[in-house]
Amino acid sequence: MAKADILWIFMNRAIPLPKNEIREELPEVSRQVHHARYFSFPSQRAVESPVAVVYGGLEICNTSYRIERDEFPFYTVELVVSGTGEVTLAEGKRMLCGGAVYLYGPELPCRIVNHPQSPLRKYFISFSSMVPDLLSYFELRHTQFAQSHPDDGLLSLADLLFSEGCSSQPCSFEICNQTLTLMLMRFARSANLATQREEPGWAVFCRCRSVLDARFLELRTLKELSEMLDLSASYISRLFKRYHHTSPYQYLQGRKLSYAESLLRHEGATVEQAAQRAGFEDPFHFSRAFKKFKGFSPGHFRRHKGTS
Repeated sequence: MAKADILWIFMNRAIPLPKNEIREELPEVSRQVHHARYFSFPSQRAVESPVAVVYGGLEICNTSYRIERDEFPFYTVELVVSGTGEVTLAEGKRMLCGGAVYLYGPELPCRIVNHPQSPLRKYFISFSSMVPDLLSYFELRHTQFAQSHPDDGLLSLADLLFSEGCSSQPCSFEICNQTLTLMLMRFARSANLATQREEPGWAVFCRCRSVLDARFLELRTLKELSEMLDLSASYISRLFKRYHHTSPYQYLQGRKLSYAESLLRHEGATVEQAAQRAGFEDPFHFSRAFKKFKGFSPGHFRRHKGTS
């Protein structure tokens, strides 16, 4: 049975929770759930990973679900799939809905309340870590909550981790640890982006980026972009440095080179044709830029179709 079919059956049918050894071995797991499925790695130890998954699962909470934890033996990250509720962390109370992700654990208290009209469906992963300061290590600073965006890919990673944890295949423990590490990195980025989206400059940056994405073939300089948007070139540069950690010219050139790569790979264009269609007036400048971008010349790339 396919993974998607298993998840659909689990999330949509009234399957009674079986009494299983995993649940009996995990006294920290809440009993205030309507349906659940768990996995565990109780005796595993991570060797080359900042985190080690201990157990996790997918839960559909009871309408009266309420958790108050001043202390918890493991770090735990939870990702809400659907439903609504409230979570209270060190940074205060936040509303829970699909995409909400939050962290609690040792010295990170947590209160979770389910809204009776819309039961929470959520993934949770409990893990240990030998990192002295987990928040700083993953650049979470003191953030314990974020409202993720579909583009962040957190739900897909949670799906993968849950599926892998339940599979009991060789290397499942190591795969879960690596997936969790990536989840925590994405969590930090989601928290950072959530803060940025509240800033006035974010909307202006998105407008600038959208124009570059739509008209990169005709634009050649930052001056042209600034005149088109009626914004100063220095202001646009500050926005890109703040939100994209690059310059607008580098972003523009990257879009042109990616387009040229597609022409060479899929359309059989010559180097000169790719340079001209991508907006490079000087083929030699194009060749130097392409080599810096891909690591080898456009001629070599064209001959080998990017297989080198």
